[in-house]
Amino acid sequence: MVDAEEAKLHRAVLADPDDHAARLALADWYDANQNPRGELIRLQLAAAKASDPVERARLREKAYALLDVHRETWLAGKPEYVESTQFRRGFVEMVSLDAAEFVRHASELYAWAPIRMLVLTAAQASIRELARAPEVERIVRLVLPDAGLGDAEVADLMQSPHLRRLKVLELPRNRIGTAGVEAIAAATSRLPSLVHVNLVGNPVDNPIERFGEDPFTGVIVRESIALPELGEQLEAKYGYQAWLHGPSQLANWPPSDDDL
Repeated sequence: MVDAEEAKLHRAVLADPDDHAARLALADWYDANQNPRGELIRLQLAAAKASDPVERARLREKAYALLDVHRETWLAGKPEYVESTQFRRGFVEMVSLDAAEFVRHASELYAWAPIRMLVLTAAQASIRELARAPEVERIVRLVLPDAGLGDAEVADLMQSPHLRRLKVLELPRNRIGTAGVEAIAAATSRLPSLVHVNLVGNPVDNPIERFGEDPFTGVIVRESIALPELGEQLEAKYGYQAWLHGPSQLANWPPSDDDL
C-alpha cells in the first residue's frame, strides 16, 4: 500500500518534471524510510550537475549498480505499450514507444512517470496528431528515427505550438531535404530552447557547424569550427539559428540527457 505522503510527493514530481526540488523532497522521504530510491535520485541529480567527466562517470556507475538491483521494482506499473525506458534524475524520463500509442495514451503515461524525452517509432502516420498534442509541451528531447519522414512531415511538426521547451530534435535516417531544414529554421520563434538537431542519414547536407578533432584526445579544435554554406544560407534567410552552432556554443556536444 502506497503511503499518503509518498503519493503526495510523487504527484509533485509528476506535475513538474523540471523541478529538482520536488525530486529532492521525495528523496528525503525515501531516505527517512530506508528506501534506496532516495539514493538513486541524489546520485542521478548529482551526475546531471557534475562538470567533471570523471566524477560524472563515477556517479553514473553507482546509480547503474542500484538500478541493476531495483530496476524491476521501480518500473512497477509500466504501461505495456512502452517498449523501453531510461532512468534520469531518479525516475523514468525517457521512453520509447509507437508514436500513435503516445498520442493515444500521453496523459496516462505522464501519470506514471515524469517523462521529458521521447523516442517515437512509426511516426510518419501520426505526425500531425503529434504536432497538435499539448502533451509534447514538456518534452526536451524528441527522437523520430527511421520513420520515412520527408519535408512535408517536418513542416507539419514545425507547425506545433507546443515545442517551446524542446532542446534536442533528432531525425536520423529519414528522407529530409533542404525544404525540411528550412521548415525548422523558419520555426525558431516557436523553438526558443532548441540547441541541437540531428540530421544524420538524411539526403540534405548537414548545415550544422563542422569541425576537426584532436587525434589524441578527440576534443574539438576550436579554430577549425566553421558553418557550412547551407547553414550560412539559412541564417541569411531566417536569422540566427542556435542549433547550427552547438559545437562552438555548448559545453558538451552533442548534448547528453544529463545536459537537458
